[in-house]
Parts: sequence; C-alpha cells; structure tokens
Amino acid sequence: MSTPRQWEEVRELFQAALELPPEAREALVRERTTDPVVADEVLSLLRVHPQAEGFLSSPADGGSLPGRARLVAGSRLGAFEIVGLIGAGGMGEVYRARDTRLDRTVAVKVLSSSLTGDPSGRERFEREARLVSQLNHPHICTLHDVGAATIDGDGVQFLVMELLEGETLAARLSRGPIPVEQALNHGLQIADALASAHAAGIVHRDVKPANIMLTKSGVKLLDFGLARLRARAGDDESDAVSSHSLTGHGLVLGTIAYMAPEQVRGADTDARTDLFAFGAVLYEMLTGRRAFSAASEPALVAAILEHQPPPPTRGQPLALPAVDHLVAACLAKDPGDRWQHAGDVVHALRSVIGQGTDSGQPQAALGGHGAAGGVPVRAVGRRWLLHAGWASVAAAVGLLVGTMRPTTAEPAAAVNPRPVVVLMDSPLPGRVYDARTLAAGGTNADDVSDALRDLQVLTFKENTSPIWHREEQVRAQNPDLVVSHLSCLLDQRFAIGNPSLYDHLFSVAESRLMGVFGYLATANPRVRFLVYSRGRVWPTPEAEATWTAGVVARFPQLRGRLFTMLVPGGAAATFRDPMIAEGLRTRIRQTLALP
Repeated sequence: MSTPRQWEEVRELFQAALELPPEAREALVRERTTDPVVADEVLSLLRVHPQAEGFLSSPADGGSLPGRARLVAGSRLGAFEIVGLIGAGGMGEVYRARDTRLDRTVAVKVLSSSLTGDPSGRERFEREARLVSQLNHPHICTLHDVGAATIDGDGVQFLVMELLEGETLAARLSRGPIPVEQALNHGLQIADALASAHAAGIVHRDVKPANIMLTKSGVKLLDFGLARLRARAGDDESDAVSSHSLTGHGLVLGTIAYMAPEQVRGADTDARTDLFAFGAVLYEMLTGRRAFSAASEPALVAAILEHQPPPPTRGQPLALPAVDHLVAACLAKDPGDRWQHAGDVVHALRSVIGQGTDSGQPQAALGGHGAAGGVPVRAVGRRWLLHAGWASVAAAVGLLVGTMRPTTAEPAAAVNPRPVVVLMDSPLPGRVYDARTLAAGGTNADDVSDALRDLQVLTFKENTSPIWHREEQVRAQNPDLVVSHLSCLLDQRFAIGNPSLYDHLFSVAESRLMGVFGYLATANPRVRFLVYSRGRVWPTPEAEATWTAGVVARFPQLRGRLFTMLVPGGAAATFRDPMIAEGLRTRIRQTLALP
C-alpha cells in the first residue's frame, strides 16, 4: 500500500469496523472495499486490535504507515537513543528509547507531521506540552520532554513519556468484563487522574480503554499530551485552546463510542465531556460490552444522542443500584445533568469501595438498605412528565402513611467523605422563585446548588411532582442533609380561582413532605432536614417555632433534626440574591457544623 488515498481508506474503514462487534468486522470490510490491499491491511490491523487502537485517530500524511518504522535501533533523537519499535500508526510511531542523559528507559512518540505541521502550531504545541508535563499524578502517564527532529527530510516533533509495562484496558476487555470490585478500583484511579488534570485546566477529550494502561502499579491514563487546555478565569485567550489542541487543525478526537453528545455534535467540550467518556469506560468494565454500539457510525451517533443503556449491574448475581445510578449520572445527555466534577465521582466511588464486606464484595450489592446509601447520585434529567390531581395526592399520602413502618435491624448508613446535600424541588411554574430560572427551565434547586458551590459538600437534585414516589432514591443517596421548600409536592394548577382547594392541596403536600422526612429519618439516623419558606406558613418567628413543634409531635424521629429558614423578601425572594444566598450558606454551615 503506497498511496495516501489507500491509507485514508484504511483509516476510515478501520474506524468504522471498530464500532462493530468483532464477529461483524470482516464482513463490513469485505463489503466496503474492492481494493484487496486495503482489505488485507485493515484486517491485519483488526487482528492485532486493541493494541492498534489509539494509533489511528488521525489522518496520515503519506509519511508513516501502519507497521512501518521510520527509525531503526541506534538512531538518535537528541539525547534519546532508539532501542526498538513499540507500535506504529496514523499518529506516528512509538519507540522504546534510552535517555542517555539520565540513563533511563523511556517511550518516544514521534508524531506524524499532519499533527504539528502548521507553522503556527509548533510554538503552541511546545507551550501546551510543557503545561501537560507539569501534571504529576500516580495514575497519569508522565510526559518527560518534547522535542523536534528531522526524519527523512521532514521536520517532526516528538514526545518523551514514561515507559509503561502492562496491557491496555482495551486488551483486557477483549477477554470479557472485569470483576466488580476490581472495576470500581480501576474507575477510582481513572477518576482521580481526571480530577487532577481538570484542576489544572486540562480536558483529555479521548478517554477510552485504548488510552488506559493496566500496570503492576495500577491504572495509567495515557495521551494527555494530546489533550485540550480549557480557558480558566484570568487566562489570556491566546494561552488557551478554543478549537485547536496539540493535535492541530480540524481533528476530532476520540473514538465515537466514548464521545459525549456535545462532542459528537462538535459543540464546546469541558471536564464533563471527560466524565461521560469515563462513564462509558466504567460501564464497559462492569459489563464487558460498550455502553453504546450500533451497526453503523450514523446509528452509533443516534444512540449516543438518544438512547440510555440499561443499568450495568442489572441481571448480575448481585445488583448494585448505587453503581448503576453513578454510571447513569455520568452518561446523562445534558452536561448539566451529569456529575459536575471528577472529584465528586472520586468521593462517590470511595464510598462504594469503602463499604466492602468480609467477602470482598462491595456492600452496595446488598441493594437499597443503607448499603447503597454511601453513594451520592445526581438525579439525571430535569424534564419529568408531570401527572397531577389532588385526589391522586391524597391517595399517595394514604399509601405513604400505610407504609411508614420502620424496618428493623438495618445496617447503619456509611459516613460520607464529604457531606451530601439532596435538594428536593418541583419544576412546576409557580413553584420556581426566580423568573430567570424558570425561563431557563431550571428550579429553585438549581439556584440553591449555585449558592452552595463554595461549600465543601456534594449537592444532588431530586425533581418532584405531586405523585412523587422517590423516597428510596433519596434514601439511597445517603444524604447528610435534605433541603426542600414546603410546597415542593404541590401542584396548585388545579386550584386556580379556588382558595379553599388551594389550602387543602397545600396541606396535603405539606403533610406528605413531613411524612417523607419522617421515613428518611427512621431509615438513616444521621440525616437532617432544612425546610425554607417565604413566609406564608411562618409569618413570624413564633409561628415558625410553633410549626416545628407540631411536626416533631407527629414525627418524633425528627426531634433535633428538623431545621427551618424564613427566606427574607417575601414573594420577590430568590436565591440568586447574594444576601439570601449567603444566609442559606450560613444556615447549612450551622446545620451540618461545617467550618
């Protein structure tokens, strides 16, 4: 194979084949090309897949072709003496080399000139590579150096990296799923690496099994040298990367199966894009199959944009609802509905792993009895189908009261590494305080979450409705604090023009909310509750105290654990107001005894 056209066909066909199950790949290759040289080359690459995956994520420029080394043993790239070829592909070649200055063995990645051929890109490449090299984390492959050389008359650049011994996660997954506890530990290490990179302003954009190495010392995340630097507050725009990265112009990073919806659409990406890919990788480790797969690239893109994979532990001998929720929150279509920070995922995974039993099985496998409670999860999506009616509300209250028997002999909920705050709220018009928030499709919980951003807590939202039955989901989040307003279970639309019916519906919604609190308090003796109101029920401090005493009389398990907050400003009050937001932060600090 000697022409750029043939190589381009190889690249496209190879990528298309990778999106199919292994048993369907050869048929696709035979169907798509009439060139036997191209077919043989693609099939040869597929036979050594997944070792080859990761080298063909960029177009070739006629220089380096798969399996063809440009350097031989003994060649020199500055202070680095080539020992032998490790792998080759469209991105270039990776060599084992000796650093003659420090007498250590390293890996040298010689990049294809298509990645750094833009004259203005060379300086940017070196600047960004130096920033990436400053990452110092036990689960990130270290980038030691960057340099330039002339090979076959062409100017190329190269990266000098830590040499890793082991196998890629892709190679391991080709043999099937990974045991749950091991998969969670791998996931914890990957998430921790991402948290470190994101804190430095670096978004990977190509998290996938082929870029994760399993070594004796643990997981190593590779190819941060091809990551994107996102702008941070105070950065000069020229020092950050907008549409370009170390890879040069026009290159879409990532294997499609692990791309987030915004990445597939070509929209802006950020740290939450990496968390989507992380969720897809964790899903694959747990199940042995990709979270998204299809018979063609267009169908795969449609699956990523529209479909939700089944829970990864469903059907396994021991279901892990906490893990299922964690993965689902990573794979949310809207970035705003995902985990917002890799550090939060780290804390959640530690909660699961920290609940191991003597048998070595994570205690979360026990299901919804406090065991799963160690994992805070974020409710996925804000767009609930709202079904309402005051008769249904009354029936729901009766059902709740009939099931308010505390379960005995349940294991105590694990203490969270960071306090978990669950925000219960209704998206219904009239239940959202700020008109700007309502216009944006948000709820009070969104404004509360923003107000608490600087507190050392994890916040998760539970959108409610008048027939809301998600007590077990809140319980599984193992909250330290549940925050709600009194009318979060109210739909007043049925009472328009009828004040008496409105009062009745409000009373039913309030009663049911206190019943939910009583149930959660019985199930978890650590959880506390904060209810805020704009003054309808508590026009005076005396009325506020009388109301609290009445609730505690009905639900003694809330004694000393039910707190209230009168939001100043009446009907115009909003948590977007800095003074009100600070008041809420202060109240939560007091409630949770935070510094």
